[in-house]
Amino acid sequence: MKNNVRGSIIILEAIAIIIVAALLMRLRAGRDELPPVISFPEGAVSYTQGDDPQSLLSGVTALDERDGDVTDSILISSISVTGDGTAIAVYHAKDGSNNVAMSVRSVQFTPYEEAGLRGIPVNTEPEDIEVLPDEDDDESIPEGTDSGASDASKAPPADIQDGNTGEAEPSDGGADTDEGDPADSESNAAAAQVIQPESADSVLASYEALDPDYFTGEDMEKIGAALRDETETARDSLPEGSPTIGLMAHAIFQDMGSTLNPLDLISSIDDAEDSIEYIFGQIHVEGNAGFTTDFPGKYVFRYYVIDSDGNQSNIARLYVVVR
Repeated sequence: MKNNVRGSIIILEAIAIIIVAALLMRLRAGRDELPPVISFPEGAVSYTQGDDPQSLLSGVTALDERDGDVTDSILISSISVTGDGTAIAVYHAKDGSNNVAMSVRSVQFTPYEEAGLRGIPVNTEPEDIEVLPDEDDDESIPEGTDSGASDASKAPPADIQDGNTGEAEPSDGGADTDEGDPADSESNAAAAQVIQPESADSVLASYEALDPDYFTGEDMEKIGAALRDETETARDSLPEGSPTIGLMAHAIFQDMGSTLNPLDLISSIDDAEDSIEYIFGQIHVEGNAGFTTDFPGKYVFRYYVIDSDGNQSNIARLYVVVR
């Protein structure tokens, strides 16, 4: 009797398992897990920096196997400049089951020569972000930078220290001579002095305790210049064949409550062998996991790419101050 009961229980359990499996298969068969397909029209397309990105939606369609035409859901999440006269536009589309498709498209790119427009995310209002140019317009040392020169190195040259106050005296007949000319001596001394710029880490450390609301434009220019120099040095020292990455700006202000897509700050990305479409998908951005514009704060983003051969690019850093 017990054996019959035990056998009946086993049979019932088997039947239950079959029923549950059938239900799961039916549910899975009815679930929509396929994203829509984004299609682009044939022919070249161009984009000028500062233009409305919506112009790049012309002729682009998105079709879903279940929902049909979902073209209205298409949006452009970013436009990143490659540095070779083209840019990569990233498109997204979503169906009724929240399946998201992503596709990239290469477009002809024309830069707009106005620094205030560089680095503005395509889905961000211009007033949301302030980009500060990090290029040095002159060769002057940024304010606050320690040139590394000692007091001794700033003293007059040895050949004019004794009995000379540093003011040149005309020789007989009013003719100037090269010998003993303080101006020339000081120029030679200045040329001989090797100026060691502050490292980027040192510059960032000097601002660690500064409240975000007290940053000035000069502060951001100093930070941006240091990080840009760091990027260029790292890029120049890469082994041959390595991918490279560059940023439009290295220090930006971000308004509280605004949005920022870090990929929109990429100005160039290149690899000797991999296509731009492939290498764009290999971008790594670190430091943005806890990023928020809900509160004032300071953040450092690290960008790099790894190509199909495992070669890593230089690291480019972006300093963001939310205020």
